[in-house]
Amino acid sequence: ILLAMQAGGYTIADGQGVMQYARSIKNEDEIMILKHGAAIVDAAFHAIAMEIRPGAKENDLQAVASAEMHRLGAQWIHNVQVTSGNRTNPHPHLSSDRLIQPGDIIFMDIVALFNGYHTCVYRCFTCGPPTAKQIDTHGRCLEIQLGGIDAVKPGCTTADVVTRWPDYRQMGALNEHEIFGLQYGHGIGVGLWEFPIISRAYSIEHPVEIEPGMVFALETYAGNEDGSDGVRLEDEVVVTDTGIEIITKFPTDRIIGCGMSY
Repeated sequence: ILLAMQAGGYTIADGQGVMQYARSIKNEDEIMILKHGAAIVDAAFHAIAMEIRPGAKENDLQAVASAEMHRLGAQWIHNVQVTSGNRTNPHPHLSSDRLIQPGDIIFMDIVALFNGYHTCVYRCFTCGPPTAKQIDTHGRCLEIQLGGIDAVKPGCTTADVVTRWPDYRQMGALNEHEIFGLQYGHGIGVGLWEFPIISRAYSIEHPVEIEPGMVFALETYAGNEDGSDGVRLEDEVVVTDTGIEIITKFPTDRIIGCGMSY
């Protein structure tokens, strides 16, 4: 078709960049849909918290979350990634039939679709009360995440966000590209990873101005050097005229201990 149009005398230009920018600024209706999708995910995390117990499988938790989101109107479940115990470090990307055990740390990513708009949210739990070491790991991850969130303001740039995050040397990597997805941000909407992409791998050299109406998912990771537990957290934020609104409400200020109240 492109060649035929050119042969017919039409001038063809690449409109991808223009469309990506246009999609990065959401209107009120789009933000309302994204907030509703975030509320569905909050409910899914609650359902998961009620299901975590010794003997539950990662895939069991995946099924519980999927069922709850479909019940609440999600049209499609892209991914519910559940990771527990020794699978949390290094960061993997698939659920398994691993059995949850007492003392396990568990984090999960929920990517669903409501009215054509995506969610992308991570939360962290433990089976039973969290240990002091797990609380410390969670605290390091939360500190990185909140640093990035605090930098999101109209008129600032994506470079201001990523400079709040540890660089590849602090993460024990060879370069920024090796870990670009561990401390990471992305626009979210009808696409899962929309403009702008936020990463130390390129946001410092190619900053993008942050504008009201943008909606980001900001996700961070911290893993212990001894290879034990890792923690992943992610929130969705709407850029307002004066700052941000966090639209994912399920708590991140602490690890939620589940399944062993006796």
